[in-house]
Amino acid sequence: MFDGPKGAFAILDLPPDLYQFRFEAEGYFPQTLEDVPVRKGTARRGLRVRLRRAATVLGAVVGERSGAPVTKAVVEALDGEVGSRLQDLEGKQEVLTDPDGRFRIATRPGSLRLRVTHARLAPWAGEPFEVPPGESQGPVTVTLRPGGGVDGFVLGPDRSPASRALVVAYREDEGSPSSKQSQADERGYFRILGLAAGRYRVHAYPRLPPGPDSPARRPRASVAVEDGRVARVELPEPRGGGCLVRGRVSRKGEPVAGAHVTLLPAPSGPQAVENAFEILDRLNKVTGTDGSFAFEGVPPGGARLTVQLLPPGKKQGGLYAKTFPLLVPDAPELAFDAHLPPGEITGRIFRDSNGSPVVGAPVSAFQLDSATAHDSSESSFCETDARGRYRIVDLRPGEYYVRTDPHLQGRSRDPIGDPPAALIVGPVSVGDSAVPLDFALPEGGSVVVRLRDPSGRPVLRATVSLRHADVPRAARRAFDEWTEAEPGEEGVFRADGLRPGLYSGSVAARGYALAFEDGWRVGEGEESAFEVDLPEGTRVVVRALDGAGSPVDLALVDVADSRGRSFRHYRGAVEPIRSGEKGAVVVFLGPGEYELTGGAGGGRGTPTRVAVEAGSPREVVVPVEREEGRR
Repeated sequence: MFDGPKGAFAILDLPPDLYQFRFEAEGYFPQTLEDVPVRKGTARRGLRVRLRRAATVLGAVVGERSGAPVTKAVVEALDGEVGSRLQDLEGKQEVLTDPDGRFRIATRPGSLRLRVTHARLAPWAGEPFEVPPGESQGPVTVTLRPGGGVDGFVLGPDRSPASRALVVAYREDEGSPSSKQSQADERGYFRILGLAAGRYRVHAYPRLPPGPDSPARRPRASVAVEDGRVARVELPEPRGGGCLVRGRVSRKGEPVAGAHVTLLPAPSGPQAVENAFEILDRLNKVTGTDGSFAFEGVPPGGARLTVQLLPPGKKQGGLYAKTFPLLVPDAPELAFDAHLPPGEITGRIFRDSNGSPVVGAPVSAFQLDSATAHDSSESSFCETDARGRYRIVDLRPGEYYVRTDPHLQGRSRDPIGDPPAALIVGPVSVGDSAVPLDFALPEGGSVVVRLRDPSGRPVLRATVSLRHADVPRAARRAFDEWTEAEPGEEGVFRADGLRPGLYSGSVAARGYALAFEDGWRVGEGEESAFEVDLPEGTRVVVRALDGAGSPVDLALVDVADSRGRSFRHYRGAVEPIRSGEKGAVVVFLGPGEYELTGGAGGGRGTPTRVAVEAGSPREVVVPVEREEGRR
């Protein structure tokens, strides 16, 4: 039941459960409320939704050489900050240009950018721009270059044509890999056009005969593409050789079926890297009913076997991983059985207020790497069942921190009411048998944070994070223990389900100095409100070099101020990656001294002290030590 003038609504006779509510109005961008609990015999009151008027982008796509309109070009609206695809008012993520090359996209307001692709022309990506609610941008004219292409033949055994093979060209030299694909004809011939100039790795995926022992050799080649030219490439079936690595995955002597097994060689030089690429897509298997797996053509040297598993009782969903180091011999065969570790943590999660079970709550356990006390080296997770019980398996002996967060990713299906607060316990000693551990969760509190710029206007886009003061320091990085506040009304961010106690807060926003706040108190079942004034910040570009002076692509940078308060910046999170800043992380800081520590896949950073002055953008280079075998 809806009251138009007041915007009020009422929905009656709903059975207890978690619901999704979607709100739509003509000219407004739809909003959805996820996982709203409805309790038995009570009314859920006070739901408030703020609909924003849609933003409209108008434009046309033309060809560079002729200036003629380009029809059936695919136009996408992306988030101007993080680059994710946005939906329009009809729920579509892309539109096609009409016969006159024109397009119109109505989507959510704020920071946007456009991406345009076409089957025969090079892709185009624009710079971010702002469109206020209810307003239009344009007309925008997008000019597509002709680009280049690749063609050639896919060959099978004895150089016979691999007809109908799927061929994909992957861009190698950009931060976000893009691709185009085609299908070879009966002669094995393929042709892919509309590629931007650059270097590409071309993969062929021949049709395979049925059966578990089908060959999986993937022809591939690397090629440079130039504007206005089609590069010829030949894709023969890779040569044989290498070692057959076979074995079984077992848990306490019983085979584990359906486990995802990956074998990744550790390259130690350019040729080893090339060899690893040649066989990479053959090194992913799923174990059979007897837990078996087999990999052909593995090059000799160090390697890592990774087994990915579903939690007990699950048939789909997220996987956790167990890794096993290998030394592959220069020999025809290596037998290796992956015996999953026997440790377990089991228990029950319930509400402290009434003892009722918490259903569908995720529970995770992390063991810290004792050598670094920095990154988690072992982890497993599961969910609570209908009785609030959980069982985390496959744990190696050691000390673990265990976390449950019914609010995490909105996964809790507890129909009783709002999920209770999160909790971290540890360290917990795990050996070869099950360790009992129950959680009594308190009711959570809420925090509302209002952000303002130096002129007093609301800051709409930011990352607002909160950390409980009692989280053990050793567990913080293992769990990335920050609770992210969700944006609501303009300049207002909200976080629910917080464990009662004292919190520290941090705010990161494009163009504003990283802000740290202390002493925010959250009460059980209460709502606390805070205001943060954000001064303008200095843009700092952080790059990394290894011990040999070679560039390293950073994934993140940890920033600590002079008081030791820290925040983790991920690449591309504060602002989109600009041209020429591939592999760098951008942070905005106020005047003062900081300690920056870079993080990269296969690398470990060393803290670097930096002094930042107001209004003086700068670049900082931090050292990152690569793990052995990663170059």
